[in-house]
This record gives sequence, C-alpha cells and structure tokens, in this order.
Amino acid sequence: MDSSTFPYIGAETAVETKDGRVFVGALRCVDKQRNVVLSNAAQYDGWDAFARRRDTRAAAAAADAPPPPTINMILVGVDARVRCEVNARTVVAPTATT
Repeated sequence: MDSSTFPYIGAETAVETKDGRVFVGALRCVDKQRNVVLSNAAQYDGWDAFARRRDTRAAAAAADAPPPPTINMILVGVDARVRCEVNARTVVAPTATT
C-alpha cells in the first residue's frame, strides 16, 4: 500500500462486484495486487439498493425494512471488482508528524 492510500484508511467505501452485489464498509487495506479489504461491511443487492438506502428520504420510508447483512471482514479481489467509491466526507485528514 503506498502512502497515497493512507488518508482513506477507515473511510466509508462502497465496492461493487461483477455479480452485482455492493459491499459498504470501512476501508482497511489495499494490497499490492489491488485487492480491497473492508470491515463491518453491509451487503446490498445492487447499486440501486445501496443508493436507495443511502438516500435520507428513502431511508425514512424503509425504516421498517430489515437491515442488510453485515460482514465482519471481506476481501474483494481485483478480478471481482467493478467499481470502488470512497465517501469523501469520511476521509480522515492526515496529521503532521515530527
């Protein structure tokens, strides 16, 4: 993992797989092969389902819906990944070190 990835560690990250599932969790690692590791990831049945859940207006309407399955730790291989998005509002700013 290069130093440009460090600010994103812990940020909320959404990863879509080739089979249509979307995993949303905290980014923990990107290895040399560009595999992505997420922790405490929720699983959605497609990007549309994730987007509806993310939308605050729809979330209020879906409050009675059961929560998505949660996975403690998941590795999504580079060959299985379609796209990966990091929520910019959850990126931790780097701190100065001496």
